[in-house]
Amino acid sequence: YLTGGPQRYTGRPMDEAHKHLGITVQQWGAFMTDARQCFAELGLAAGPREELLNILVSYEQACCVRPGEAVPPPPAGRLPPSGGQASLFTDVGGVYPIAHFVDVLLEQVLGGRRGIAGLLADTSAGAGGAPG
Repeated sequence: YLTGGPQRYTGRPMDEAHKHLGITVQQWGAFMTDARQCFAELGLAAGPREELLNILVSYEQACCVRPGEAVPPPPAGRLPPSGGQASLFTDVGGVYPIAHFVDVLLEQVLGGRRGIAGLLADTSAGAGGAPG
């Protein structure tokens, strides 16, 4: 969506989805520093790297709470199912549980457990050993 792909964003507006998190300008700066470092570590060419950073910068105002600005309450309820039908997205609770899962997954993969096999081994070991 943001990078010209075929996906269409159907979530909440950026301010509604982020302001309630109380993200400060300083925290946003740390996020941008991490993004720059990540893009450099991935060897992303300068043109695409700057384009992605500019996209992220364009969301700062909508995502950050400025000094003196009140932090709004979290958005009410879950998103309704698209088209009135149940969806996995709504069944798992929407974007926040999915984002948490992705964060944990990336920490595991980037922390040395390369690939899903390492994650599955960890999960099965906690449940009494490997399956089978």
